[in-house]
Amino acid sequence: MSLSVRWKGLSLRQQLAVAIGLVCVLALSLAGAGTLFQLHRQAKGALDDTMVSLGELLANRSAAALAFGDANTASENLAALEPLAYVSKACLLDLQGKPLARHHKSNQSPECAEPGSPLAALEYRLPVRVGGNEVGELWLRANDDALMQRLWPSLLALGGGLLFALVVALVAAVPLQRAMHRPLDRIREVATRVEESGDFTPRVPELGRHELGRLGRAFNRMLDTIQGQNDKLAERERHARALFEASHLAQLVVDQHSGRIMDANLAAAALLAPQLEPEILRGSTLWALLHVAPQALPLEGLRFGDPQLLNLQALRGADRWEAEVHVLSMDRDGHRIVHVVMEDVSERRALERAQREQTAILEQRVQERTRHLAQTIESLNDARDQLVLAEKQAALARLVAGMAHEVNTPVGNARLAVSTIAEAHTEFCRLMQTGLRRSELNHFLAQVEEGHQLAERNLQRVVELVAAFKQMSADQASSERRRFDLAQLIEEILRLMAPQLRRAACELSLQLEPGLEMNSQAGPLEQVVVNLVQNALLHGFDGLSSGRLTVEARRAESDQVELSVSDDGRGMTAEILARAFDPFFTTKMGRGGLGLGLPIVQGLVQKLLGGTMQIDSAPDQGTRVTLRLPLEAPSE
Repeated sequence: MSLSVRWKGLSLRQQLAVAIGLVCVLALSLAGAGTLFQLHRQAKGALDDTMVSLGELLANRSAAALAFGDANTASENLAALEPLAYVSKACLLDLQGKPLARHHKSNQSPECAEPGSPLAALEYRLPVRVGGNEVGELWLRANDDALMQRLWPSLLALGGGLLFALVVALVAAVPLQRAMHRPLDRIREVATRVEESGDFTPRVPELGRHELGRLGRAFNRMLDTIQGQNDKLAERERHARALFEASHLAQLVVDQHSGRIMDANLAAAALLAPQLEPEILRGSTLWALLHVAPQALPLEGLRFGDPQLLNLQALRGADRWEAEVHVLSMDRDGHRIVHVVMEDVSERRALERAQREQTAILEQRVQERTRHLAQTIESLNDARDQLVLAEKQAALARLVAGMAHEVNTPVGNARLAVSTIAEAHTEFCRLMQTGLRRSELNHFLAQVEEGHQLAERNLQRVVELVAAFKQMSADQASSERRRFDLAQLIEEILRLMAPQLRRAACELSLQLEPGLEMNSQAGPLEQVVVNLVQNALLHGFDGLSSGRLTVEARRAESDQVELSVSDDGRGMTAEILARAFDPFFTTKMGRGGLGLGLPIVQGLVQKLLGGTMQIDSAPDQGTRVTLRLPLEAPSE
């Protein structure tokens, strides 16, 4: 077993005692080591002084013997060291390092130690001189036990002192240990009581202002916090229990492995076994009460914390009912349980089925009515197209009527001129038979020239009207893109509508900017202008003896023109203006109005010409229709 494991296995009291002992031993060991080092230095210094003094004395006595090579005298001098126990060896060496004489104790070898030997600390070398000249060397070695003999009394005294100090420290640590363990024991007693009883009301008494006292106060605060949390938890559990019991939904707590019911509320008893009390349900299995197989309500396969919704058919007596079951796997005290919330949804499912059937019937009816409505819309679209065509034909008829009236005048004038020329020719022939004078010839020629000019002017007018009508008819028929001058196009349209303007006693004002060339669909644009002018004549000047119609065209932006048709007629109220673009809305129903003029204009402007349309009007303030059209019509 390792030391760390053994240390963790000791009690706090034992750990504290061991720690105090180790600290004392360590402190005393450090103090003893320092003292021992100092004693060793002192003993070694005394030994060095003795050996050096002895060596100097012996070197002086042996100087002559060494100088003359007298080995016997040298040996006698060294033999004087025999009584000295602290000297183990001695040698006299000449200048070449060869021993002249030796001395050693009986238990020592006779060789002289070489320099650098392990015992060099106890060796001493002193020069031998005669008359100031060195003649050799004296080598001495102290006994190995000499130093210990000098240290031993001091070591015994030091060991006794350290042992005494250790005993005193351990004895003094006992009250300290008790003083530290007494507060810890009180904290442990309170913790044990709380653990055994589950009551968090006991408290640690005041232990003082030291660290253990602060620990006790912190322990008491922890108990206060735990007690407060337990009180809150208990209150929540009481509240949850009250909700559990009072819930109108059937709620059960079931063992996940066995399916055994551990708890159930009143609603569960009323749903599953009305004749039984909730306590009787406990111990029964959920599958048995529902009369279903465990596979129909698998509890074992539920994942922890993952709510599931299950639908199943259950039996209550002989009656089959549909259950909607919410299950949630939970953990309580290390045991897997399932919280089951159950509801009888038989009536709701029956209503849902009836609702689905009714919805299917309604959807079938809606489809039939949608089909009928589509047919009706198709019929209405056909009728609308016919009305639009009728409106176009009516506008064309009015143009044709105006055209006929406009052409009738120059044709009549041309006919009158031809008749006049014919009468003059008849008269000229008669005069030729009876005799023709110069004055009569000149008169005949003047009549022919005047009739010719009158007929030519009127026939040219007819040609211009027919050409304009043919161009407009071609535009209306084809609606193809072409390049045209806007001012010239508007003037040709208004020239054809001149009879209608004269009948309405309408003064026409044209403010057309020249050079506005457009690449657009002339036919729809002509129809737009015709409809706007006719709309002003029909509605704007209704009941008025005269009026003023203004047509303006100008460049609005680099790629747009602004075309406006305005009158100073009756104007429109806000209600009529709000419905101006509604199809079939008109204030002249049965009196020449179909309610399609402005809707047709809006469709042509937005869809074919790629522009926008705006109407400004007020009662007795006239009406102004403003169009913003691109010079280059969008491609279809």
